[in-house]
Amino acid sequence: MPYNAPLPEPSDADRLWQQMVDGLKGEKHLTTASICGVFRKWGRHLFVEPKNEFDRLRVAGDNDSFEIEHGQMISQPQMVAQMTEWLEPKPGETALKIGLGSGWQAALLQELVGERGKVFAIERIEGLVQLARNRFDRLELSHIQIVYGDGMSSDDVPVGPFDMITCAAGCVDAPQFWKDRLQDGGRLIYPKQAATIENGQTLWRNGEKTKAPDGWEDGPLHALCKTTRSGDVFQEVFAEGFCRYVPLLPKTEQL
Repeated sequence: MPYNAPLPEPSDADRLWQQMVDGLKGEKHLTTASICGVFRKWGRHLFVEPKNEFDRLRVAGDNDSFEIEHGQMISQPQMVAQMTEWLEPKPGETALKIGLGSGWQAALLQELVGERGKVFAIERIEGLVQLARNRFDRLELSHIQIVYGDGMSSDDVPVGPFDMITCAAGCVDAPQFWKDRLQDGGRLIYPKQAATIENGQTLWRNGEKTKAPDGWEDGPLHALCKTTRSGDVFQEVFAEGFCRYVPLLPKTEQL
């Protein structure tokens, strides 16, 4: 853009995204000023390649997940806000994102850890890796280290140690080697399976059975789990409420 050229007018998608951030802030999903500011800067609609303008507006304005390339999903803004707040990113820290997807949360984390920090992101689908690299080049996000590999393989995942690890795919439990690669005081956040649902009944982790919640009649239920390392002790706490995520899968997929 030429020097002193007027800034481009915000698009309808930009305006919808600012309204989204206002709503997340008003509902207390965004409570930290630095995280709120980063959400305003890096709207979710910047990390998708929609088929039409209507879909771009949906990505910017709907507080829901959205299907992207290769049958994957870009997460609900509310959930990404909650995960990012819970991670408590600080300048200079090192983060690992398991499942790069669109690259949106990796970009948020890189902005929060700053130039003194580092973000690694591992992705098992080669097509998503190529799309993210092109997207990061276009957005001038040059400090994110992308790894094409299997996030469930200890040989593929960077060794760290990391101050933060996050994953947006549901699993029964995080692999132990993820936890082992946390710094002392490091945080791991991921959707941990809370229950399975069979024949209209919910079978919880503790063996209790209840009626399935309305609207959750199939598939497992997950709850966001935060695991914090203290020496060799890993303490878990869970967020209130339930969520549904794509499953954590092994093995890479080539083009």
